[in-house]
Amino acid sequence: MPALELARLGVFLVSLAEEIKPLKWYPSVYLLVSIFPLINRLHNAFYPQDPSFSLTLLHVLSAPLHGLANAFVFGLDRDWWSLLSPTGMQLALQSRLCDRTRIGEYHPGAVRYTQADLVDLSDDDDDNTNVLFYSPDMTLKDRGP
Repeated sequence: MPALELARLGVFLVSLAEEIKPLKWYPSVYLLVSIFPLINRLHNAFYPQDPSFSLTLLHVLSAPLHGLANAFVFGLDRDWWSLLSPTGMQLALQSRLCDRTRIGEYHPGAVRYTQADLVDLSDDDDDNTNVLFYSPDMTLKDRGP
């Protein structure tokens, strides 16, 4: 490999490592928060007639903490805090509230059905209708209203 390609690869790997660095904590947080539910489920699987109240309590208290723990890890990212400025929040709010994108209803055009071997589209000047081909042995299912 030429030296230039090796240098580009090195820069790419360093930038990739910087991008991945904040993500390394999420699996650890998931395992930490999931440990009590896992222990409780294993205990209930091996001893179904003897449930443990303390394990169930720890399970119930720790299971919903995934979101809080992920938010905490997300808050540790210094790049995110640099975006948390009055100007950054104003831009985010304006982009959210001033979005003029409208999602409309789909209105299909006129469709005519014809057999594939009976149509010749080479001299068709009618661009207002779509042609859907079908096979005579194909059956359509009634999907209701």
